[in-house]
Amino acid sequence: MNLFIVLATGRNGHHAIINWLCTQHGDITHYNDLDAPYFNSRKLRVKRPPIVYGNGTHTMASLERFPVLKWQTLKQENSKYFEHVDNVQYILVIRRFRNWLASVMLQGNPPRCKTHNRLIKRPNAAHWIKTPGRYHQLLTAAINAEQHPELLVIRFDDWFTDKNYRQNICEYLHIPFTDAGLNKVAYFGNGSSFDEQTYDGKAQEMKVLERWKTGLEVKEYAETLEVYSILDELSEQYFTKPARVPCP
Repeated sequence: MNLFIVLATGRNGHHAIINWLCTQHGDITHYNDLDAPYFNSRKLRVKRPPIVYGNGTHTMASLERFPVLKWQTLKQENSKYFEHVDNVQYILVIRRFRNWLASVMLQGNPPRCKTHNRLIKRPNAAHWIKTPGRYHQLLTAAINAEQHPELLVIRFDDWFTDKNYRQNICEYLHIPFTDAGLNKVAYFGNGSSFDEQTYDGKAQEMKVLERWKTGLEVKEYAETLEVYSILDELSEQYFTKPARVPCP
């Protein structure tokens, strides 16, 4: 059995990428947002039933709460589960901070604030609020990924726009490239924050790379983006560099 472990955080675009990968793979089971104790048991724990593609022989597990910078400890700390794994591939998904922040804070078209979001209630907290703190971990791991060839970073922005980039990802993962599933809007998380399931079947038409522009019209978003300006700057520096997929 091959195991794909996806490290991400909510509203990061990883559900679209996971569905795209699984659709092309054709023989895999996706466990979304794996609960602790993660891989301590042969039976993986998730809030919703897994999605089975084909016979579901292999496993795709997404981790949205596991401490990202400790990803290398997963295999060592869960050795009993990994005894049954032939190959493991770690995948980290990340998108530009300003677009991610817009999807976290806003909803609808035209956008409005999500009333339950802690970022709006405490935008000036002195300590790292949990969600941006996790994004910072993802960005740190992505920046340092060249030191860890076993970690594949998939940049959502480049994945969304660049067919050659998507083809290189499939080649690296030994998955036949067909681009099937590219226009599917995953139902996990109720689809898009802005469009929900409206663009299912035509996901490439969504303005996912311009969320921050419409977000600036919302006072709370503009103020919060300013609070996290250093993190936004780090993200912009990272995404201005060419996306790279290691040779398989």
